Amino acid sequence: MNILLIDDSEIIRQAITTLLSKVKGIESIREASNVKNAMILIKDCQPDVVIMDIHLRNGNGLTILKYIKEKFSTILVIVLTNDVLPEYRKICDDFDVDYFFDKSTEFKKIVDVINKTRNKYFSQTKKKRINGNEEKTPYNNRDHGATRLVV
Repeated sequence: MNILLIDDSEIIRQAITTLLSKVKGIESIREASNVKNAMILIKDCQPDVVIMDIHLRNGNGLTILKYIKEKFSTILVIVLTNDVLPEYRKICDDFDVDYFFDKSTEFKKIVDVINKTRNKYFSQTKKKRINGNEEKTPYNNRDHGATRLVV
């Protein structure tokens, strides 16, 4: 499973990486601190999961949400933000965001979501192998810690 963190705070990105470092099945955690780098990484790496804030110093996370919805609708999106006003929840709902968490009180819920997503992904991969349709995936015969890549 490949994850992309999008937050302008290095401290938050490090905290999320630390939180996820013990989760099995994560192959890589890439990071972006701005809209431009985030969109490049989404296009080039096509992560399984994007964990992002709505507000970034040099741009708007809504631009990223729109891009994901239009081009990469299979990416699971977790918004982790301090901007938990109803209008932001509504906007995220309109963009089909999978999860919307309050950064100050629901931070650790990310692990539950990643574990649930990982289990679903492993189950699908196992079914492909059982049906004789083995594919090269990041999970075939691998189970190691995440690699932290910063852009």
